[in-house]
Amino acid sequence: MQSDKKGAQTDPWKDILAALNPAIVQQAVKTYKEEIKNARKEAKKLAAEVLQRKKELGMLEPEFIENEKKSYDERCKLEVKESRSKELNAWLAKGSRQVRELGEMTRKESLRLAQRLYAHGAVKVWASGIERDEDGAEYSRRLIVSLPDSSIQQGKIFAACAGPARPNFDGSVPAARIGKRYMSVSLM
Repeated sequence: MQSDKKGAQTDPWKDILAALNPAIVQQAVKTYKEEIKNARKEAKKLAAEVLQRKKELGMLEPEFIENEKKSYDERCKLEVKESRSKELNAWLAKGSRQVRELGEMTRKESLRLAQRLYAHGAVKVWASGIERDEDGAEYSRRLIVSLPDSSIQQGKIFAACAGPARPNFDGSVPAARIGKRYMSVSLM
């Protein structure tokens, strides 16, 4: 806020907005709405093309989807056996003096998430792709969850992960991916 000659408060934005030509503002809004409309049309067109291509390649066939899920589960099984994967509760255990972070969450938030996942029936939860910086702090940006048989429990686990899940910046990795027995969650 600024003061005028009499000491009264004035809002500099009020003067700027008053100087704008309403016709120009209306045209800018109209142009913006058109751009959004065109972007939505283009997105629908691209989505239809992707769907058509998937149909042509047989990627929507039940057998293909089933094989993809099995293949994904196999990759998850191998990943959790790597030295850079640890069971989440054990990795975050209080006895550790090291800084350990899961995505953008604090240790306390990470432990609460692990508690919720196990309460919803997760068979086992791993922090995966653990990295260590030069100060010795450890970071994981990925969870792998061994899923229970119940689809209701699986849904609750997925819902619990929805908040902290983040896709890669370039969109190359989805925020969460589900196989038949495993689920991974990206926590960028």
